[in-house]
Amino acid sequence: MLPLTRALTSLAETPDEAPDVDDRLALIARLTVDLVGAADFAPITGLRDGSYLAAGESLSATARGLLDDAR
Repeated sequence: MLPLTRALTSLAETPDEAPDVDDRLALIARLTVDLVGAADFAPITGLRDGSYLAAGESLSATARGLLDDAR
């Protein structure tokens, strides 16, 4: 099973109130960006207490390298 498939399956089996849901979503975003060549980032949006909020962003390995080089 591919890592993204495992991560999605694991998330589907995870209760909404689990403390590691945000970490699981961030992992899925990173895996997606690494898999989809045209994507440089993947924003994560969550719904908490009836309000949307940005849960994070993930850069591809190439973009992370460029960012590190720029620093």
